[in-house]
Amino acid sequence: MRNLKELFIGNNKVEFMKEFAIKLTNTTFQEREMIGLQFYNMFNDLKKKSKTEYKHSLNKVLVSGLRKLYDKEKPTRLDDLKLNLSQSNNFQKLKYFGLVYQTGDNYKWGITELGIDFIRGNKSVHKRITTKSNMVVAKSQQKIFVGDVKEFIEYKDEWKSQNTTRELF
Repeated sequence: MRNLKELFIGNNKVEFMKEFAIKLTNTTFQEREMIGLQFYNMFNDLKKKSKTEYKHSLNKVLVSGLRKLYDKEKPTRLDDLKLNLSQSNNFQKLKYFGLVYQTGDNYKWGITELGIDFIRGNKSVHKRITTKSNMVVAKSQQKIFVGDVKEFIEYKDEWKSQNTTRELF
């Protein structure tokens, strides 16, 4: 039987799933529990070793989503904010800037005091944030006020076609 960790790291997902299924076949409940625990630990070890850092800039998409939450005046579900696809997909990045928080109550989001002051133009926030494994690891020295956010958005070409509001019916 091949090493599951090597298959997982090597991004051979089909072979990994085949080997994982073979390992689970004809095992007792305790053995399946142990295999599951080993897989869980292996996955977490790989996740910790992630070297990818992501840079996020405060832009018009994020600020316009924040403004919609501000206008609601209470914690709200994202689908109640009527965000476009880009706003919805990137909304959680506002958390890195300290502008929003997730309540845990039916996936509702609230605006922080800093978020309120930022929208009102009373406080500035870091222009760029760097994250690794969903943790902030660096902040730019430069801070900006809401009025400093560019009126246009620069983003990858493949995202342009996705930046539309989807119709359900």
